Amino acid sequence: MSISIAQCDHSRIKPQAIDVPLAWLELGIGGILLTITSYYLSDALSLPNPLNPNAVGAGRFPSLIAFATLACLVLMLCHSVVTLVRNKDLKRVKIRRPASVILAIVVLLAQVLLMEHLGAVACSVLFSMLLMFAAGERRPVQLLGVPLALGLSIYLVFTVALGVYFP
Repeated sequence: MSISIAQCDHSRIKPQAIDVPLAWLELGIGGILLTITSYYLSDALSLPNPLNPNAVGAGRFPSLIAFATLACLVLMLCHSVVTLVRNKDLKRVKIRRPASVILAIVVLLAQVLLMEHLGAVACSVLFSMLLMFAAGERRPVQLLGVPLALGLSIYLVFTVALGVYFP
């Protein structure tokens, strides 16, 4: 008696990957972030100055963040341009799951747009769960437990311990 084993191809279909030179990716994303940060800086500069001239205050802190971010972005963009001009050994970035990356970007943009309407804690819980799902997490305990622990931590640290009330 002979047993024959059928040959099967068990290889999975691999999703398409996007392969981009790192310097070009830095230029593209850096340009977008530079535009967004410039708008942020213009809004930050319109905030009132603190009453105490020695304090940083709510009006000056966003400006400091914007200037630091702009400085980092300009350095990154300069590095990318120098790398492209020298045309030396361009490192490549491979995005293996572009749909997940795009979905995560959409989730983060929705969080920004809905933060004021849903409130900081509820929005953090909901969108951290959606972001984990977009990143590929499917275990229900993690999908529920981590966002709830995050929301509880935010509430306890800011509202209870520091007395900072979010909308």
